[in-house]
Amino acid sequence: MKSSARIYFFVFLGVFILFIAFALQVIPWFEWSDGCEHAAAIRELNYSLLHPLNPHLNLPGETSPRYVPSIIIMAVVQKILEYDVFTILALSSLVAFIFLGFGIYFFAKEYFQDEIQPVYTLLSLLFLWGRGWDGANSIMFSSLVYNAYYPSVISFILIFFALTAMLKYLRQRRLSYFSAFVIVSSLAFLNHPLTGILLFFITSILIVSEGYLEKRIVILFSLACMIAVMVTSLWPYYSFLKGVLFMASGKGRQFWDYQAGYNLHYSGHVIRIGPGFLGILAIAYFGIKKQYPFIVAGFLISLFIYIAGFFWKIILAERLIFLCMLFSQLAFSRMLKTSIHAPPDWIKSKWPSLLRFVYVSALGAGFFGQLYLTGKMYLPQYVEWQPRLHVKKYLHPLQHYLSLRHYLQRGDIVLTDIGTSWILPCLT
Repeated sequence: MKSSARIYFFVFLGVFILFIAFALQVIPWFEWSDGCEHAAAIRELNYSLLHPLNPHLNLPGETSPRYVPSIIIMAVVQKILEYDVFTILALSSLVAFIFLGFGIYFFAKEYFQDEIQPVYTLLSLLFLWGRGWDGANSIMFSSLVYNAYYPSVISFILIFFALTAMLKYLRQRRLSYFSAFVIVSSLAFLNHPLTGILLFFITSILIVSEGYLEKRIVILFSLACMIAVMVTSLWPYYSFLKGVLFMASGKGRQFWDYQAGYNLHYSGHVIRIGPGFLGILAIAYFGIKKQYPFIVAGFLISLFIYIAGFFWKIILAERLIFLCMLFSQLAFSRMLKTSIHAPPDWIKSKWPSLLRFVYVSALGAGFFGQLYLTGKMYLPQYVEWQPRLHVKKYLHPLQHYLSLRHYLQRGDIVLTDIGTSWILPCLT
């Protein structure tokens, strides 16, 4: 193993050990998260893998768009191991995090053509955040401890593998790499179509910005897009085309949860981005120097669509904030690495230590900020602050629901409030 790969391994191992301590737990507010839908889908697939019912609603003839490859794999593993669904979610989170580590390593090494760059990219993507935006497509550390198994996050992780395969094909022109891109991109699209669209959006920017806009490349890339759409359209568990038509009609805007997500992703930028703003300065520098056009163009195009989505109410354009953060963090990580190993020309004669101090401090602030957010979420399960500080006995966050397992069976219809009905199918 090369020394750079060894360094990355030990850095990732340290972060992974820290991740394990939180990911193996059930978060206190699991009942309000998207995890309820995924856990319920896993349980239902254990009853019937080929003909599952909708786990939340009594809708004859309808299944659920939650039945995607990653959920089916988790259901099969649960069937084999006979573990509790929450144990399966925790173990899946660990596996997903490991794949994220590999994906970041392969992509950063290939794109920057730099053996040591993956270390800085890993730390920047996980920790260069303020409060951040959690939930779907978020890969900041404080979110990954509970959402790493989400289909959207799994597909986002696959983006790094798909981009690596495409880069290798563009540079080496070996069809095996293009075949790998087709497989990975189709799987990402099938697992979470919205994230799959983001993948093809990013890949198109990569092809154009890096100067590979050739007839052969355009044809092959279009073929990859068509294969992904075709595979997803033929998926037997839910109708992809029906979902596309529904979203295209704009009907999704009428639901309160979409409105809540829209308001969330268009608010609090200063505190949520935090030290990540330094990545924008790095993008400006690289733009002036005409370096890393993929990162510069990707950020500017994503930002334009994100802002346009706010003014013209473009449905789901708010998700582009995660791409803005991705490109900003990639730029930051490159500037951080060069400031430590080879300061840019304009600061070689003055202030090299200042630039290094600012960027290292920003990453440090993000690191401790992420630990604070994670601890704030989990510590109350073990520590009570009032009326006096003491360690308390751990109680399962869903303890008050578990007794209902003795009374409710599959197929029972329950009349209840939205909060309780959200969690019940995870348990019984």
